[in-house]
Amino acid sequence: MLPIPPVRRAFLAAAVAGALLVGGCEGLPTDGLAPDVQTQPAPLQIDRPPLPRHDGPRLPAFSGGDPAARDWMKVDDLLWIERRDEAAYRKGLVTDGVSYVSVDAAPTRSVSAEAGFRLRTDHLAVYTNASWRRALQVAREAELHVTRLVRDYGEPLDLRLPQGPMKVIVTATRKEFVRTLRGLVHDPVGWGAFYDARSGNVYVSLEPAKQGPLPWRADLRHEMTHQILDLSRPLARRARPFATPWFWLWEAFSVWSEGLGDLPGDDTLSARLGRFRRKYAWGEWTPLASLFALEQESFAGQHYDQTASLMRFLLDEGQPARRNAVLNIIRRLLSGPVPSDALARALGMTTAEIETAWRETVQR
Repeated sequence: MLPIPPVRRAFLAAAVAGALLVGGCEGLPTDGLAPDVQTQPAPLQIDRPPLPRHDGPRLPAFSGGDPAARDWMKVDDLLWIERRDEAAYRKGLVTDGVSYVSVDAAPTRSVSAEAGFRLRTDHLAVYTNASWRRALQVAREAELHVTRLVRDYGEPLDLRLPQGPMKVIVTATRKEFVRTLRGLVHDPVGWGAFYDARSGNVYVSLEPAKQGPLPWRADLRHEMTHQILDLSRPLARRARPFATPWFWLWEAFSVWSEGLGDLPGDDTLSARLGRFRRKYAWGEWTPLASLFALEQESFAGQHYDQTASLMRFLLDEGQPARRNAVLNIIRRLLSGPVPSDALARALGMTTAEIETAWRETVQR
């Protein structure tokens, strides 16, 4: 069976502020480097693929073998580099596979994001044709999200990171991002990131869309949650979102994860909740029976905002029995089909009663 297209998200682009160096840049001259800085960097070694792990820690110290055995070392408490590249790195130089360039420059060659810099964290391989420094922001946030999600939901959802690193591809230009998406989905114009279920990769654009951008961290967290849930599953269950009547929950949990890691006063979900409250006041909302019946192709921007409100109700930490019942349904869905009435049975309420109880919390 061919895997389905990547999860369709009718909302909105991730924004990373600031200008980017997009074109190819010349590598830094090497005649001024100290003798301990190589002028011909060694090629990066290839990691093992992200195959499932069935035992061991949910969040291993490192995905992909022993970095010390490869003569890698950790820098900035985040990245793994070849030990032979350390002296150059301390001078603000990184290898693009051809020569050393500044961390503020793009690769010397005009290449696709996947053929550019490679930033290796404990659990991720981040590829980019933007500058190393800009991709470093994405790599740091992505690695933090992996840690947060598995820490908070690894046990209840039975999440276990795969053997090899998960892949995040960061495009310097919107044009490349849209071109990549057009080979996979029908209308990618408003997207800022997406999870390609067929390859297991997350793609991120550092250049925002012109319409309705979300904070880039929210978009990245959302798509990486799809990636982590999918790649934690057995191979036979991968590359497919939850089927109707549970597609809403596949998206709703990723929407909820957008707020993981927020600092006090920095509520990523507040914009979604505010938009929904306004629409709700105008009578523009979808009854839960209809929301639960939506197919992937019909799930639109307003539904994402509504599910943010619904998940605030369903995953309320002040209601542990309700929260645990919903998380248990997600866990079951990751391994196989679940009856359509599972939520009503778990909560001891009809869908209409769930809707009534949720609506009482919308304007709070």
